[in-house]
Amino acid sequence: MLTFLKNNSQFAIMCLAWVFCGIINQYVGVAAVVLSVVMLKQKGMYKELILGLLFLLVMSDNRQDEALYAATAKNFLYCIDFCIFIFSIERILEDLTITLNHS
Repeated sequence: MLTFLKNNSQFAIMCLAWVFCGIINQYVGVAAVVLSVVMLKQKGMYKELILGLLFLLVMSDNRQDEALYAATAKNFLYCIDFCIFIFSIERILEDLTITLNHS
C-alpha cells in the first residue's frame, strides 16, 4: 500500500483535495473535480481519469453532508469523461495497447 501511494502520490493528493474542497463547499468541490479532470486529460493520464471516476462513484454513495459534492460532481464527470472518451478514443486505445504489451 505504501508503495502504491509513493508511486501515485499525485493522484492520492488530488483525491484528498477533492474531499477537502467538498467539505469546504459543495460548489468548490465540484469545481475542483472538473478542473482536475481537465488537467488529467491535458496530461494524458487516462488511467487516473478512470480511477478518479471510480473514487467519485464511491464517494457519491456517501450520504453525509460533507460528501454531497460528489453526487453533483458525478453528473458533470459522466459528461466530461464521455466527451473525452469520444474525442480521444484513438489515443486512449494506443496508450492501453502500449501498457498491455509491456506487461
